[in-house]
Parts: sequence; C-alpha cells; structure tokens
Amino acid sequence: RIQIDRKSPLPDTSRYGLPPCFDAEGNPVFFGSACVNKSIQPCKVTLKNNNLICSIPHGLVEYVQKGPFTVLPFADNMILVPTSGGRIPPGCRPVVGGADEKGRPLHHAIACVRQERIPGRTSQHL
Repeated sequence: RIQIDRKSPLPDTSRYGLPPCFDAEGNPVFFGSACVNKSIQPCKVTLKNNNLICSIPHGLVEYVQKGPFTVLPFADNMILVPTSGGRIPPGCRPVVGGADEKGRPLHHAIACVRQERIPGRTSQHL
C-alpha cells in the first residue's frame, strides 16, 4: 500500500499498476483505504487533473476523504470475480481493505452502476 498525505507531492503513479476501473470521464480509479471515525474503510481513489481524490461510497452518496489514505496497487496476480451477498467464491482470497467499528473485516469490491465499475466494499456481515 502507498500512503498518501494531502501535503505530499503526487507520488509516481506508475507504482499503482494498471487501474482496475475508470470513471465516466475516463480518469483512472484505484482501490484505497481511509480512516473514518473508528474504522478503516475501503474506498476509491481517482486520479483527476494530476490530483488524487479519495472518496468513500456509502449508499448512493460518496464522501470525499480530507485526511490521509492509502492506495492499493492493483497487482498482476489480482483478479476480480463476480459475487453477491458478501460471499467469497471457493478458491478465491479476498483483499482486506479495512475493518468496521467492531473490528470485522471489510474487503475491496467493485459495484457496476450505469455501465461504470466503482470500487467499494463488501463483507459477509453487510
């Protein structure tokens, strides 16, 4: 994971690997994690106009993270698999993106909304 601080210059984004998603404007979107209250939430990190924007989807609203966050490079050995209900398909290992206030793991996931792939979170308890 690559730690990002708002005061730091933009790091070399070639370290992030290929983006798993693109937004509607064609900007690359990566997986990330951010502290929210007493939890660490999986989030999306968009590279837009030479800035990294961290946003946390919650329901149908996205909240922009003002504090530090991390970017998870999308490695060659990572694959995205279809699932539902927070279930993990046999033979697959989820990528932990954080934990809720009770310490239960939250995993990185992608939702498809109007033909757009959006990073988010999943877990069996959600």
